[in-house]
Amino acid sequence: AHYSKEFKEQAIKRVLLGNEAINAVALDLGLASRGMLGNWIRSCKENGYNVVIKKKGRRTNP
Repeated sequence: AHYSKEFKEQAIKRVLLGNEAINAVALDLGLASRGMLGNWIRSCKENGYNVVIKKKGRRTNP
């Protein structure tokens, strides 16, 4: 199955920001395995969380 970026972001946010258990979120979302969600989170961390925290717009210094 292929999951959209938005779907993954929501799942990751629930664990990282909502402090929900990976198992619980994976079960709730009907993921094939909790390992999948664990992988998303690991790659998110490796990418410096840029999936979760998006900067809105760009501030240009005067």
